[in-house]
Amino acid sequence: MKRLFALICSLAVFSAAFSMQTGIVRVKAQYTQTDLENAISTAADWTKANINPLGSAGTDASDISVTALKRAGISYDYDAYLNELDSVAENYNDSSSTMSMQLSLMAVEALGGDSGYFGGRDLAGDATYNRSLNSVGDYIGALTALDAGNTQLPEDAPVSRDDYIAKILSYQLPDGSFGSVGETAGAVIALSDYYNDTDVTYPDAEGESTVSCQDAVDQAMSYLSSQQNDSGDFYTLTDTALVSLAMDSLGVGQQDERFVKNGNTVMDGLLTYQMPDGGFSQDYNGTDETATAFALSALVSNTRQMQSKAEYFDFESGDAITISPNGSNTQSNSTSSSSSSSSSGSSSSNSSSGTRATPRPSSSSSSSTRATARPSSTRRPSAQTSPRPTRTPSASPIPKITPNPTKKPALVGPAQIVGPIPTPSPEPELDDDFNMINRPDAGIPAAEAIIGVFAVAVLALVVMAKKKLWVFKETKKKEEEIKAKRHRRTEEHRRFEERRKFESRKRYTERGKYKAGRR
Repeated sequence: MKRLFALICSLAVFSAAFSMQTGIVRVKAQYTQTDLENAISTAADWTKANINPLGSAGTDASDISVTALKRAGISYDYDAYLNELDSVAENYNDSSSTMSMQLSLMAVEALGGDSGYFGGRDLAGDATYNRSLNSVGDYIGALTALDAGNTQLPEDAPVSRDDYIAKILSYQLPDGSFGSVGETAGAVIALSDYYNDTDVTYPDAEGESTVSCQDAVDQAMSYLSSQQNDSGDFYTLTDTALVSLAMDSLGVGQQDERFVKNGNTVMDGLLTYQMPDGGFSQDYNGTDETATAFALSALVSNTRQMQSKAEYFDFESGDAITISPNGSNTQSNSTSSSSSSSSSGSSSSNSSSGTRATPRPSSSSSSSTRATARPSSTRRPSAQTSPRPTRTPSASPIPKITPNPTKKPALVGPAQIVGPIPTPSPEPELDDDFNMINRPDAGIPAAEAIIGVFAVAVLALVVMAKKKLWVFKETKKKEEEIKAKRHRRTEEHRRFEERRKFESRKRYTERGKYKAGRR
């Protein structure tokens, strides 16, 4: 029994330690459009108060955040940000981070700036086809940035979109991934516009390989599905946000059965990373600027899909989403569209007053100080920089960009849900502090599971103890030895008592004879 009691105690301690260490929590498996709008509002407020994009223009977190704010239609001084970013772009050179330049390029495109001449340089070219790209992330960022702004490559560009697609596909591994979860999700985003295109041939170690974007994306999505955990997320906020963006780029709803684990969607997993202050954490260890920026992008993207707006990476569309909770969103669709148009080079009142970055004469920037700047003759023609109301196949360079509605239906999974996701039970009300997902109180299902396993284990130990199985076999053997030893001791004691009685009688007899002799 002592051994049985020790095993039960050890099992209880192990179960409690496992539960505390892993932080297994219950995830709210249903959310509504209002939940997303609330999350966007609080994340946007945290971004303005803590990241301060105007004071850190050009940093990754600021560029991603401002792009998300613009795509949400949230009011902000975007002209001032463009002006600050213009100064930052002047100092970009060959040693600058490729990803940072590409993020700045997407911010310029989203805010309506002229990416063909920004910061005294051809920013679109210097961030993509005019520099050396050395990793799959570089090619993903280049293709995504060019397509997001619908940028036409000049005739003398050293690469084409076909080259970018082929290069990205050449990095795909046998398991369907492109390296990490984040890189795989980024590849899906970059290739989403080419999902229905023809096969692409690229050179490899065996000579040449031919693969279609459709097959590559399908394999990548299968890999991402295999990496999702039961909480719906991908272990870090950035990876979770990128997967959500990839799903939205393909038009895949959050209820796609491949990305629902234990009843939790990717967005369910993402929302668990939001902290009480409104920002987001990378790994539940405090609010993080970059994590909040990525989370805001994913939230805005999913809300745009639920409200039937243009996809997130279609920067030419000026439509804004509707956000009601805190009044953070004050731009109407028409206002957003006109603002985008005026920022892209028209003679608006802001432009004339000098509040936004204005094109500079070529004499103001020498080529010696900007190693990556292209000559003025290779800059994108002004006719190509004017925004278009919608993306059309004819407006994009070869290969054609396939609009989202024509993508393969098989990828969509269950019926596309537009608007609030139906829930099997009434939604719990949010408290005044907006603790929409409270991880500390989320351990109920995990606790129930641990208690069940613990009870079964105890029952099994009791049965094995009664039947003398497993470790209890040795106990049975020892008990038999103890009984035998006790038996031996009893027999020895009996013989000892008999011997003592015999000797006592003998002594008494001898003593009686002695006394009789003396008489």
